[in-house]
Amino acid sequence: MINIEPKSKIEPKSKIEPKSNKNLKKPKYILLYLQSIGHEESPFWEHGEIAGAILAEDLSLWKDLGVMITPDKNEQWKSHRLLAGKLYPQGNQLYFFYGGAPNHPHILEESVGLCKGKLNDNWDIDWGSSKPLEFIGWEKYYEHSPNLDLPEQPHLQWRDPWIVFEQGKYWMFLSASAKTSSPLYKGCIGLAVADTLEGPYTVLPPAAFPCMDTGKDEEGLVTECERSHVIYKNGMWHLFFSVWKKHTNPKWLEKLETKADMISDSSLHHYISSKLEGPYSPVSEVPIVKGSSQTGLYATHFFLDQDPIGDSFAYGLEIETFSLDLSGQWKVLWEENYPEIKKGSPSHMTGSLAHSLQFQRQGKFWDAMLLELVS
Repeated sequence: MINIEPKSKIEPKSKIEPKSNKNLKKPKYILLYLQSIGHEESPFWEHGEIAGAILAEDLSLWKDLGVMITPDKNEQWKSHRLLAGKLYPQGNQLYFFYGGAPNHPHILEESVGLCKGKLNDNWDIDWGSSKPLEFIGWEKYYEHSPNLDLPEQPHLQWRDPWIVFEQGKYWMFLSASAKTSSPLYKGCIGLAVADTLEGPYTVLPPAAFPCMDTGKDEEGLVTECERSHVIYKNGMWHLFFSVWKKHTNPKWLEKLETKADMISDSSLHHYISSKLEGPYSPVSEVPIVKGSSQTGLYATHFFLDQDPIGDSFAYGLEIETFSLDLSGQWKVLWEENYPEIKKGSPSHMTGSLAHSLQFQRQGKFWDAMLLELVS
C-alpha cells in the first residue's frame, strides 16, 4: 500500500542536466540513491527520499529521473524516512524493495515494502501498484536491539533488502538483530524466503551472526550489519556488509590486537558459504576485504560487469563529503575467493557521478543502488 504519485506529478527539487547527449555512450545503468535535503537540523539518516538516474556506459549521467519515492504521512510504516533497497528487474518490469520508518518515537521501527514500476522506452519509470511485505515468524529468530544513538527507543532492525533467485525461490537478505544472549551486539544478516517475488516471506535463522567465543555467553561483534549483498563466484556464495567502526564490539578489537588496524569505517566485511542460505562464516580471522579500509567509502557494493572484458568495480558513499562515488575508479580484483579493491583507471569508464550531485543539489547523498540495464 505504498502510495506513489505518477511521475508527471512529482516535482524534483532540482535537475541535473547532462552536458550533451551526443557526447555520451548509450544508456547502460539505472542508479537509485537516498538523499536528504533541507534537514540540517537533525542527523541525515532520520530523513531520506529516493531519487534516480540513468547512467551511460562510462558512468556519466544520461538522464536524471529526479525524486521518485518520498515518505507518505498516510502510510505509517514509511511516513517519515526511507531506507536503501534492492531493484529487481523482470524485463521492463521493475520491483523495488526498500525500507521505511515512521517519525519519533517510532523512528527505529523499520519495515520493508515493495514498489512496482515499468521502465519506458524514454527511460522514465512509471510507478504502479505497491504494498508493504508480509514476513511470517520474525519473532522466532529476531528481536529488538538497543541503539547507541537513541538509547531510549528500542530498535527493530529490518532493512536493506537484497534478493537472490535460486532453487526456484526468492531469498531475501536483510539487516537485522539476532535473538541472542548478547546484550548489545546483536547485529546480523537476516534471511527470509518466498515462492513468489511479492511474498509472503517466511523468516529463517540469520544467514550470518558475527560473534566470538568468550568461553561464556554468546558475544556478538557488531550492533548493525548494513547494506549486505551476496555474490556467487568460484563455486561459493560471498556475503559482504558494512559496519561503522563505532558499532563494533571493543572486546573484539582488543582481541585482534594490532590486526584491529585493518578495521575502519570503510571496511567491507566478507563472509562465505557453500550454500546460499548459509550459515556464512568469516573468510579469515579478520574478514575484511583487502584494500577496502583505505577507500574512504561506506556501504560499499561490488558491481560485476556482465561483459567478460568489462570492469568489476566498487562504489558507495564517499564518507567525507556525503556524495556518491560511482566513478569506477575502485577496481575489484579476485584471486580465487579473496577479492581486493585497488584504485585505478577504468578501462571503459571515463565519467563520474561523484560530486556532481553534491554540487548541484545542496544536501547529503548516500546508499547508491546500481543495476545494469538488460539489453
